[in-house]
Amino acid sequence: MDLPALQRLRSIHQTSLAYLTFPTALHTRFDHSLGVCSGTKLLVSRVLKRERGDRLHDELAAATLLHDIVHGPFSHLSEETYAIRPELFVSLTYTTGADREAAYPNGAPHEVIGALLLCTPAAKRFFEKLNEQYDKEFEPERIGDIIAGNGTGEDFEGASLVNGPFDADKIDYLRRDSAFSGIPIALDIDRLVHSLEVRPDGNSNR
Repeated sequence: MDLPALQRLRSIHQTSLAYLTFPTALHTRFDHSLGVCSGTKLLVSRVLKRERGDRLHDELAAATLLHDIVHGPFSHLSEETYAIRPELFVSLTYTTGADREAAYPNGAPHEVIGALLLCTPAAKRFFEKLNEQYDKEFEPERIGDIIAGNGTGEDFEGASLVNGPFDADKIDYLRRDSAFSGIPIALDIDRLVHSLEVRPDGNSNR
C-alpha cells in the first residue's frame, strides 16, 4: 500500500475531466483500486475453490491493487498519446522474436505497461523482499499476466474476475462513477454474486 506507484493514484481522478461537468466526480484511481480489490475478494469467495490455498487469492488481490498504477494524469485520456507515438506502444507490447507475436494481446495500453513494469528487476527485488518478510509466494510476472488479461487456464483460476468480460473492475467503476456523478445506475452486487456460477466453456475445465 505504501508503494509510490500506488500512492500516486490518490492524485488521479478516476473519470479524468468529468468533474468539470459533474462537480462531485472527484473520486480517484486509488479509491477505485481499493474497491476493485474488495469486489474481487467478494467474487472469488463465490467461485474459487478453497482447496487451492491462499497463493492465488494473494495474487488476485495484488493484481487488483496494481492494475491501474501506470495511468497518466488524465486517466484514460492519457492513453491517447500512444496513438500519436505508435512505435512506442508496439515496442512495449511485442516480443523481440521474428514472429512479432504480441506478448499481451488482450491488455489495454495501461495494463500492458503495468505488466511490463512488474517484469523489471526493481519490481522483482521488491516482491522478493515482500515474500521474505511476509512468507508469501508472489511472482510479479504472474500478477502482470492477470492484470493484462493473460491469466488463463486452471493455474489462473478466477483471473477473469480481475480482467474479463464480467469482472470486479467493471462492477466497481460502474457503481462508483454512478454514485459520485449523481447518475443513477441500478447494480445489485449482492444479487450478482449470489447468482454467479462457473461452467465449462468447452475449452477448459473452468
